[in-house]
Amino acid sequence: MERPDPARLKACVAPDYYLLAPAGADAVMAAHAAQDVLLLSIPPEAFYRRGLVGNPGCPLSPLRGRVLVDPVVTGLVEQLAQSSSPEDQALNASVLDTLLLTLVRIARTRAREATRGGLTARQLGVVREHVEARLDRPIRNADLAALTGLSPFHFARSFKESMGMPPAGWIRLRRLTVAQRLLVQPERSITDVAAAVGYDSPSRFARAFRDATGVSPSQFRRAQA
Repeated sequence: MERPDPARLKACVAPDYYLLAPAGADAVMAAHAAQDVLLLSIPPEAFYRRGLVGNPGCPLSPLRGRVLVDPVVTGLVEQLAQSSSPEDQALNASVLDTLLLTLVRIARTRAREATRGGLTARQLGVVREHVEARLDRPIRNADLAALTGLSPFHFARSFKESMGMPPAGWIRLRRLTVAQRLLVQPERSITDVAAAVGYDSPSRFARAFRDATGVSPSQFRRAQA
C-alpha cells in the first residue's frame, strides 16, 4: 500500500479523536467553532530509548495518517497537557511512558488485524453500539471507520468480509428491523416511526420498507394487529 504523502495529509478529526501524522507532515487546521487542539510531538527514538522496540525506527507505521479514537490515549494526552509545572516532571515521565506503550500496543493490534482481514469482535462491537445509538440520524462511513482505526476504504472492505454486506446495507437493515418493532406500537404514527429510524420523509421510509419486506408500513402494521 502506498504511504500517504506527508505534505498532503488531510483528515477530519472530531472531538476526542486523534490523528497520528508522519514526521515532516504540515499541520493545517480549520475549525467550524472555537476549539482547543493538543499537539504532541514524539521523536521516533523515544520508543527505542524506553525499550519498547528493538530498533530505533518508529513502531507506529500502522497508525500513520489514520484518525483514531481511544479513551486511554485521550486521557493520557490530557494529563500531559495539564501537568506543566516542574513538580510534575516525574509524573509526566510516567504518563509519557504509559502513552508510548499504549500507542505501540494499538499499532501492533492494527498490524495483526490488517493481515487477518475482516473486523475484530471489538471493532464490530464499537460499530454496532455507535449505529444503534444513532439510527435516527445520518451515519457516516468515515465516522465508523475512525472508530475502528481504519481508513474508510479498508473499513468498508473489512466490514463486508465480516458481515457479508456493505456498511450502508447493514445500517439500512438495522433501521428497518427497528422500524418493524416500532410499527407494532399503535400509539406511534408512521411519520414518527420513519423519523425514529432516520428517514426524513414518510414516503422515503415507505419505499425502503416495501423494498425490504414486500409490504407497506401500513400493511405490516395491520397484519400485526
